[in-house]
Amino acid sequence: MADEPPDHDSSTIDHALPASIKLDLPEAIAYLRHVGLKDRLFFVKLVIVGAANTQPLAAWTIASLADPGLFPIALDAQTGKIIPWVRAYNPPPFTDKQMHDAWEQVLHPPKPGSNNAQQHLECFMSVQEFGFCVN
Repeated sequence: MADEPPDHDSSTIDHALPASIKLDLPEAIAYLRHVGLKDRLFFVKLVIVGAANTQPLAAWTIASLADPGLFPIALDAQTGKIIPWVRAYNPPPFTDKQMHDAWEQVLHPPKPGSNNAQQHLECFMSVQEFGFCVN
């Protein structure tokens, strides 16, 4: 029996990733797991990112299920390095008070063991800021 390609329909991809994409999806997820992000993922997408007035970059964007409202972590699809959120995205449309309240929650989290989601949030933000999960 000969090995034949699948029939072409709407679920078939006719081509692989471009050669410029050096980091594939399994590698991107493995990297985040390696640096300490253990939370379930909300989504993973290959997109073009870039804050206003910056060069657009191809990136894997990964959002945590613990807090999908945060900026997704952006991994450069060519270098595999984390792209700082201020390079990847425009500033959020929050007021100063909203930002202050959010930082207060981060700086003064609930007592240890009282909220497992808080640990995931701290890890996610740590990977976004430092490139690894700080315990």
